[in-house]
Amino acid sequence: MSHASVWYDLKTKDQKGRKLITLEELNVTRDVLDFQYSLKSNIDKSQINYDLIITEWTSRGMTLYINFTEPLAVSKGDIFDEVYINVKNKNLFVSNKTGVTLSDENSEMINNFPR
Repeated sequence: MSHASVWYDLKTKDQKGRKLITLEELNVTRDVLDFQYSLKSNIDKSQINYDLIITEWTSRGMTLYINFTEPLAVSKGDIFDEVYINVKNKNLFVSNKTGVTLSDENSEMINNFPR
C-alpha cells in the first residue's frame, strides 16, 4: 500500500469536524509529536538543525527519520545528546483490536543519540 493511499484522521481541540490527510501532508511537529533535542556538548547550538519525516506508519509502529544538516555535530561531546518525544494526539494511535488509545506511559520517550 502506498503512503498516498493511507489517510489519517486528525481532530484537534480547536477544530470542528475532521480533516483527512495523507502521510505526506502530515507535519510531524505540528500534528503528531513534540520533539525536543537536548544538546549536551559545548558546540554551537546553531549547528544542530534537522527535519523530521515519518517514513512509515503502520498498525505495528512508526518509523521517524531525522535528517540532520550537520550529522557530525550530533553527540560530539563526552555525553550523548538526548531527544525527548511526546505524542501530541494520542487519538492517532488506537489499537485495531481493542479500540484503546495510547497510554500516558507509552506516549513519552527519552533517548540518547549515539555518535
